[in-house]
Amino acid sequence: WASGFAQLSNDEVHVTAVYDFDSNTRNAFLQAWGPTWPSMELHNSLESMLANHPPDILCLATAQGLHAEHIESAAAAGVRGIVVEKPLCTTLAEADRIFSAAERHAVKLANGTELRWDRGYTRVSNLIADGLLGEVTHVTAMGVGDLINHGCHFYDTMLMLVGDPDPLWARGTVDDVSSLPADDWHRGDPPGHGTIGLSNGVTLTIMPEGGARAFSIVGTKGRLEVVNEARQAWHVAFDETGASLPPRLVPGIDPREDYPEYDSAWVRGGDLVRDLVAAVRASDPDVRTRCDIAEMRKLTEIGFALHASSSKGGALVRLPVSPAERESIRVDSRRWGNDPR
Repeated sequence: WASGFAQLSNDEVHVTAVYDFDSNTRNAFLQAWGPTWPSMELHNSLESMLANHPPDILCLATAQGLHAEHIESAAAAGVRGIVVEKPLCTTLAEADRIFSAAERHAVKLANGTELRWDRGYTRVSNLIADGLLGEVTHVTAMGVGDLINHGCHFYDTMLMLVGDPDPLWARGTVDDVSSLPADDWHRGDPPGHGTIGLSNGVTLTIMPEGGARAFSIVGTKGRLEVVNEARQAWHVAFDETGASLPPRLVPGIDPREDYPEYDSAWVRGGDLVRDLVAAVRASDPDVRTRCDIAEMRKLTEIGFALHASSSKGGALVRLPVSPAERESIRVDSRRWGNDPR
């Protein structure tokens, strides 16, 4: 995340403080980024940093089990914008606390699902919005390795590709991972299969199979196969009978064509930070980031709704998830840096 902030000039954003309870981590960060921000302070807790040097913007790169309490503290201390590393939470009850605190204190949020700021996916989204596929009916995501930690990237991207409608229901099954070794992280956050219905009539399908992350978007006039992290998109048009015409590679999708170092420079991270800075500086409270509270609610509900459906034998679950399940369905953080928990 520091590399994302470093893509902006010091006049736009300046990192003033960093916190971590481990002195080795703090010193390693200082060694890496001290030349960029020489006046940066080091703190051993968030409470110390907020008390001594409250920032305008907080980058919250802690495990998701800490996010709710950290965002509540930061919002109460006057922080105006927060980049929240994904995934957002371990329960939907925690998500409710996060959104309540952000709304109560008028904090602008930017979720760490950075694909929403990827220029390749943005170009694909614009093509769909401009009618390339006609009326979109279905989106399939392949390579969904788990339902929470990385699944959130897929849900967020799928929603963005079809105009961010509301998810209305979900039906899914969580894969049986009981045979995996005890230390395999999939045991805590398994993959699964699922279907999600949206308010605009589009249906989403997720599946762990299919290799690397890819999306297939189907409309009344054709379909798009988006592969290689939106560096390629193949368009299959339908003729007047509904038959498929030969696929063609869509030009102008790959952001590396105009920025060869796009991937190595992590441009999408800089674009995310730039979006949050603009939202914080805006005098209009309605100016939000591309993935603020409204979008975060939707993508977060989906993952936990699939778990809720699986617990009921794959039954359809209406969104929002019920109050009881918002607390009881819990997916804990994967091992995260030096998090002692």
